[in-house]
Amino acid sequence: MKSIEGHDRRFHAALSQRLEGAPLELRGRSVLCLAARVGTEVRVFIERGAFAVGIDLNPGRDNRWVVVGDFHALQFADASVDIVYTNSLDHVYELERMLAEVHRVLKPDGAFVAELGLGTEEGGEPGFYEALAWQRADELIAAAGFELRYRTPFALPWKGLQVVLQKPLPSPAG
Repeated sequence: MKSIEGHDRRFHAALSQRLEGAPLELRGRSVLCLAARVGTEVRVFIERGAFAVGIDLNPGRDNRWVVVGDFHALQFADASVDIVYTNSLDHVYELERMLAEVHRVLKPDGAFVAELGLGTEEGGEPGFYEALAWQRADELIAAAGFELRYRTPFALPWKGLQVVLQKPLPSPAG
């Protein structure tokens, strides 16, 4: 239990600091946190003035921050969320399906905030529990089908890259 609490504190502090530098207006915005486990990221977004909820396959008992859900099949309405956040792309089984769900639930001007581990060519190494690995973070960003607005490396609580991706506006009919 102490290991989880220590990670929670470190992740909370690191994510709070990263969001200070990100070009996101959070106050009054709706945020969906994917694979949110105990809800650390949900609490960080709430502390910054957002309405936030997390989903996870197993949120644990009495978790007031996270509901049961699968990021491959989100239970939320089309175009209903301002921001989707995840640091769990390495746990995705079907990347295209998951990204299609993110596109579906995001409002037309929505943002996808992803925190990515390093690719295998960048010094990252998939762990025992990871379902997905990539060679370079840029390949994963390009595959997402969003416009890159912001990127910054980070070192805590793991080495990675935070990206803010903008949902492209629909093309005018014509």
